[in-house]
Amino acid sequence: MTALSEEICKDYLLKLEKYGEEDLYQRIVKEVFLRLDDNETSPEYLILNCSDAFFQFYRRTGEEKYFIIGKVLRRAGHVVYRELLRKNKIKPDFKRFLNKIK
Repeated sequence: MTALSEEICKDYLLKLEKYGEEDLYQRIVKEVFLRLDDNETSPEYLILNCSDAFFQFYRRTGEEKYFIIGKVLRRAGHVVYRELLRKNKIKPDFKRFLNKIK
């Protein structure tokens, strides 16, 4: 579980208010792929851990915006995972990610 700083929470809240849910999702996915290098370990796990932390904030505070950010991050994490899997850059993880059935 990732512990989020207050600065990160405020940053995501501002981005959500400024861009909205769908645009925030697209920006997160683009940012991950722009910053992706071969030495980085598992950006999809980092995104899911942040998502879990926001869901935890939501359960503690009841603030709906934290739930929306967690949902957006989880969606982005799964998209990044599937794209990296498609490019054969990672091995499948059936415990944590949604996988397509063929």
